[in-house]
Amino acid sequence: MGAVGTKGNDRGIGYRYSGKDQAKIIDFCEIEVNISKYQLRIYKEDLGKTAIKKGWGGVNELKRKLVALMSPENYQNSNTITLNYKTLEEKVLLFSEEIIKNPVESLIYYFDIREELEKVKRGVPTDYPGLCYLPSDLDYKSEFVLSSIGEGVAGYLMESLYDYKLVARPLGVHPDFIMRKDEDTDILVEVVCGSTFKEIRRGVMSSMFYLMDLISHFCHLSDKRFEAYVVGVELAKRNEFESFIVEGYM
Repeated sequence: MGAVGTKGNDRGIGYRYSGKDQAKIIDFCEIEVNISKYQLRIYKEDLGKTAIKKGWGGVNELKRKLVALMSPENYQNSNTITLNYKTLEEKVLLFSEEIIKNPVESLIYYFDIREELEKVKRGVPTDYPGLCYLPSDLDYKSEFVLSSIGEGVAGYLMESLYDYKLVARPLGVHPDFIMRKDEDTDILVEVVCGSTFKEIRRGVMSSMFYLMDLISHFCHLSDKRFEAYVVGVELAKRNEFESFIVEGYM
């Protein structure tokens, strides 16, 4: 299903052509992202206790606050954003740590496999040679697609909801994104992806715990303000995703 090129017409509709020159409209296929938020207020005094004690000691106050992130009912429904396939593809290429050649085709193929469609050929949904993967390691292939698509969706949400600008996309280290609100405020973002909220919730809690501990080590050394966000992205259905955003303010 690898694409060899794209074309358009005077209506601005983009088409992707496969090897057999069969066109697919990719611009106007849309995904609805349902957004729920949780605001977490953190004080420098709490972070100071984290910073001055060895290891992970002295963080009971933070743990108690973070345990609320484990329950979906604690998130307040915010709104729904519509994301078309063309924009999704652009954001995956911008924000994803791992490269997928054709993100939209990989996403469609992922759901084909997940829904056990009869015509689906079991293979690698990422345009990489099959010899790079164990044939039976379907979970790894799915995780690869989940993380890449999820990071693209998360980046799009941070831009659309908060108007934050990407400063850096670290590779192989954390946080996932470093963004900027203004000259006085830096934004640290971690992304957690999965196919169910159950898969996501522990990752959301541990990611925010990591960000708070990270900020604790330098917040007292700078006059800048820092905000920490964890964006959970659940690929619930083909055209409907769920997002759980934790906003950590100081």
